[in-house]
Amino acid sequence: MERMACMENIKVMLVDDEILAIGYIRDMVKWEEYGFEVVAQATDGKKALAQFERHRPQVIFVDIRMPVMDGLEFCRKVVTMDSSVKIALLTAYRDFDYARQAIEIGVNNYILKHDISKETIVRELLKAKKELEQEERSRRIIRQKYLGKLLHGANSIENSKELLRSDAGNESFVLLLAQVDGPYILKDEFASHTNISPV
Repeated sequence: MERMACMENIKVMLVDDEILAIGYIRDMVKWEEYGFEVVAQATDGKKALAQFERHRPQVIFVDIRMPVMDGLEFCRKVVTMDSSVKIALLTAYRDFDYARQAIEIGVNNYILKHDISKETIVRELLKAKKELEQEERSRRIIRQKYLGKLLHGANSIENSKELLRSDAGNESFVLLLAQVDGPYILKDEFASHTNISPV
């Protein structure tokens, strides 16, 4: 199976109030063969939110009906924190109206619980993988565009701010500007957008 170039396994989280359901989904797929890794699991939305903040999974399978915080509220909070996350809602027929609301707030798809199988999970994984690859390619194009402008000296500060705003992924990078034949100084304007202080 083709893997995302130069990327580690895509991180997955499983969320369901029934621990047996989590185990069932986890055991039905050989995740690594498709370039994925289950990094977290939780049995309610509140615990899942804490796991999300800790592990930052890129793909989430979540049950809609859970105690403490249901799947819909969990999805709202996750999408607010990171709109690039791919979420598949696990639902029953009676939850269809909730599933429709979830799609409206940014959930990628829903899977009817009685249809869950290796094939449906893998299909959803491959769909998410394709979308993540496309988004990464788009981010690279944006970076090349603005870095090209920076190298040509056109509105350097404003272009770099736009570059930082456009990089919506979870990854980090450093932008260092240096003056030829002079001291290597990180400009104050860039320092305000990073955790790095001027040298």
